[in-house]
Amino acid sequence: KKIIDLDPAVFYNLHSLQKEISQQSTAGDPKDITFSSDNLAESAAYVVLVTATNRFGGESFFPSVHEVRRTTTPLALSLQGPTLVHPLCDVTFNVIVDVCGNVNASTTKLQFTWSISPAAVDVTGFIGSGAIIPKGLLQSGITYNISVTVSTISNESQWNVASQVFSVKRANLEAIISTSNLVVGDQTPFKLDGTLSYDPSDSTSQLQMLWSCKEESSLDTSCFGEDVLTSDQVLTVPPGALQPNTYSITLEVSKDSKKDDSQTTLIVRQGELPVIYIKKKKAGRVNPTEKIIVDAYVTSRGNVTLRWEVVIEKGEFNGRNQHVAIDILIYSCKPFIESQTISEFATVGLEGVTPSVKPKDFMSSLVDRPFPLMLPAANTQWPGLLGDAFYKFRLMAEPMDGGEAGYADIIIETNNPPIGPPLEVKL
Repeated sequence: KKIIDLDPAVFYNLHSLQKEISQQSTAGDPKDITFSSDNLAESAAYVVLVTATNRFGGESFFPSVHEVRRTTTPLALSLQGPTLVHPLCDVTFNVIVDVCGNVNASTTKLQFTWSISPAAVDVTGFIGSGAIIPKGLLQSGITYNISVTVSTISNESQWNVASQVFSVKRANLEAIISTSNLVVGDQTPFKLDGTLSYDPSDSTSQLQMLWSCKEESSLDTSCFGEDVLTSDQVLTVPPGALQPNTYSITLEVSKDSKKDDSQTTLIVRQGELPVIYIKKKKAGRVNPTEKIIVDAYVTSRGNVTLRWEVVIEKGEFNGRNQHVAIDILIYSCKPFIESQTISEFATVGLEGVTPSVKPKDFMSSLVDRPFPLMLPAANTQWPGLLGDAFYKFRLMAEPMDGGEAGYADIIIETNNPPIGPPLEVKL
């Protein structure tokens, strides 16, 4: 048994320690070794090399690396996590516990209590050595302090606390169009909502808005005429402004030197189709454990059936603001990765949700008739939405006489809320 110092600059009492180890009695268990840490230099890495020799003279070696840290408590803590994070990325913190003194590491059970200040999210549900703060819950430009208290269950007087300060980056502007796909007729007006676009660093600031339009197979972005106001938060397109075709509508928001844009697909059919206007209530990710409401309004002639449905499809969404099938804003949360790809939407059945998802017939004409999507939190009739997933919902407005339907899609992304404390059942 021998200790070799990894750092040539640290040689403090190394020979005395080696002598102490070599003089230990072999009458005891040869697999155990004890010595005082007083002769070890703090913050130096040591290798403990164990050599085993069998009766035939064969030898095997097993090295292990140890770093010395001084502590006045029986529990030494090291809290590990980033110091600068992105507001749209999950943040993970882990605490490493070294058991010292008279505490038996093999039999001692530990309890962990997490907290964060300012209180951006409830982390008390994490009861282990790690805590994950879901993306979208931290405020841009704010500095937080996360701490964890670790104690032994058998003796709460044996405890220690570790904390770490981290900051949230000031995110870029967010251009948001409530509708991801829209199908309308060329003889009906329609609207697209961009009012949720904002500056995460200053939600009260005014953004410059610019809407543009191009045919799917063209690079020309001037398909809007002079009768279309392109600088408003809500784009209003009069009837006859666009010919039947497939278009890409872009909303660009800017402030000083910062810019962001978002796209949606517009399909214009010939004739007078029902028109749907969707307006999100909240920007960003939603909590799947809470009730979700999406406002929607329908304008149509009489004899039309309205219904919400889940869109089940696969698509390719690669990178940030690169429109492939449907535009989704994606941030890379892993170092050295430029982009990430989402291959398909999550699926969910709407049976047992609420009456709002049941088809409803209207015999008279409709003008901005509200028909919201209302998704409750999980209950006995409905399992709810998954955390950290994308969902695509569609509001259909289908004429009963067999005419072509108008529809609008909306994409909902859920966050990954913390797990609550364990349930205790006493019999």
